[in-house]
Order: sequence, then structure tokens, then C-alpha cells
Amino acid sequence: MKKVMVIAVVLLVAMPVVAANKTQLTYSPVSRYHGMETFGDRYVHPGVSSTIEGIDVGAVTHYENNADDLKYWDTRVGAAVPIEGVALRAGYGYLLLPNGMDVQEISATLGLPLGLRYTLAHAIPDNAKSGQVHILGIDYPFGDPNVISGLLSAEVEYNDGVNPGLFDGPLIRDFTHLTAGLQINVPVGDMILQPGVVYQHTFEESIEPDKNEVWYTVGVQYKF
Repeated sequence: MKKVMVIAVVLLVAMPVVAANKTQLTYSPVSRYHGMETFGDRYVHPGVSSTIEGIDVGAVTHYENNADDLKYWDTRVGAAVPIEGVALRAGYGYLLLPNGMDVQEISATLGLPLGLRYTLAHAIPDNAKSGQVHILGIDYPFGDPNVISGLLSAEVEYNDGVNPGLFDGPLIRDFTHLTAGLQINVPVGDMILQPGVVYQHTFEESIEPDKNEVWYTVGVQYKF
């Protein structure tokens, strides 16, 4: 199954890149699945995403230092739902996680006034009960895109039963964590450099013992 998914990832990402409106490369030393630490310090997380005609396609691999293959992937696709007057996006993700676990995730994100957004995601692990998460977020863009700009974002998450067997502990039905992020966009020729920083504060210790964490991200975007 994993070999099939790796082939699908290559096709899924490579095909849109050929005719993409926008392609982005990303790198992060930390990966979280709804606030949960799914990979240790030995892993890094490069990714690629493309946007074509309003459809977003992306993949992130979780690469272990000194490993001879790529065992773990996240693949996601999303698109706007054509409802007049409603800012709604639907998404689907397939994740290969440690311990031989596969998780499918279906989501819907509703854009709200004042930069607010609400996301409902339904996660279906292959060896655990399914559950939902509810995410309320806000995004605040600033600056001049032709010179330098940025995005401030924050979100809080309520976990309603998503715990795919990665951690010992009771079933989660509570607010688990909040995150805040800052991304800066610096145009350089046809590219945009995108350094960023992410902060996570965890309410529920069963998903992450460290209450406060900060990590950096790096991205490069190319528009066609």
C-alpha cells in the first residue's frame, strides 16, 4: 500500500506542477498532526505544493536522518466549492504515519468575516476509531506584496476523538492546543522567499507533554 501511495504522490504533485499557477517548496524541522508529535527529532519535513485553477495539491515527506528510503508521506488536495456568496473549501488528505498507520481525512473550511475561518475535519485511521476536530482560526495579511508582506495567523482546536493509536491515554474530547504563526514574504526576482515561525501552546498534555514550543519554517514560492 505504501509503495502505491508513493507512486501516487509523485504523479499527484508532478502533473499539476507542469501547468501550475503557483508552486511552493517548504521545509520544517517539526511536524504535528492536530497538535500531536508524530515524529521525533530524527526527522525533517520537506514538502512541495502546487495551485492550478484554484485547486491545491501538495505532499510532505517525513525524512529520517541516514534513512535509505522515504516511508512516511502526507498528501493533500483541496478546492473551492462553487457556491455563490459562500467562501467554502473542501479538502482530502491521506497520511502515512509511524507504526504502520494510514489516516484518511476529509475537511471543509468556511471563510468568515474579519479574516476568521472555521474548519471541520473528519479523520479515519485504519486501525483506530474515527473522530473529528473543530478548528477556529484567524488570518491577518499585512504589508505590500510588491515590496515585503506577511501573514499573522492563529487558531485554536477542539479534538473530538482523534487519537490514532500513537499515544497512551484516554480518548480526547476537549480543547487541545492553540497555535500562532508569522510568515514573511520577500520577493526576489520571480520567487518569493517565505521564512516563518510557529508557536504552539498545548492544553492537553496527553497529545504533547511540552506546553510551549517554537519552531521555524522556510518556504520558496514561484508564480508562473
